[in-house]
Amino acid sequence: MANIKVSEMTEATSFDDGDYTMIVQANQNKKISKENMMSEVGELANLETTNKSNIVNSINEVNSIATNNAKDNIYSLNEIDTGKIWIDGKPIYKKTLYISSLPNATTDYYDTTVTNLSEFIYLYGRASGGLIINGVRPDTAALQIGAWYDETQDKIRIATGIDRSNISAYITILYTKTTD
Repeated sequence: MANIKVSEMTEATSFDDGDYTMIVQANQNKKISKENMMSEVGELANLETTNKSNIVNSINEVNSIATNNAKDNIYSLNEIDTGKIWIDGKPIYKKTLYISSLPNATTDYYDTTVTNLSEFIYLYGRASGGLIINGVRPDTAALQIGAWYDETQDKIRIATGIDRSNISAYITILYTKTTD
């Protein structure tokens, strides 16, 4: 049995009393009965939750990471709590803005529609035609598209080096709020 591959084993559909499963312990293949495994695991509800090595805390941590990673993959025109925390301890929010027409070789301002914005963290985006919108203020008009948060105007400022008025864009912003 030691030379059999896991992929070659017959799949069990249940684990009944008196059944065994194989484990590797101290670099040796061993078997453990359902009864012994259950007595080792115990009831999850009775485990201590303050110890990072216990199963309940580990499951909760994995679920939290999965939830936060899932939130990273959500883009919405509505505000989303990302589940992440900024350096000041406040929750980080994310919102995507739709810009129907970019500027014509000039600079325009766009409202974030965020209420109680505290700290603007970052922005990034993509325009139609596969154009990337960076989160950095452009140094020259030769840059095709640049976008940044203008704190004095409390708006997103977008600059284009050439006419981009026939191009739409989605810009995602990350920020904290004064209400947290």
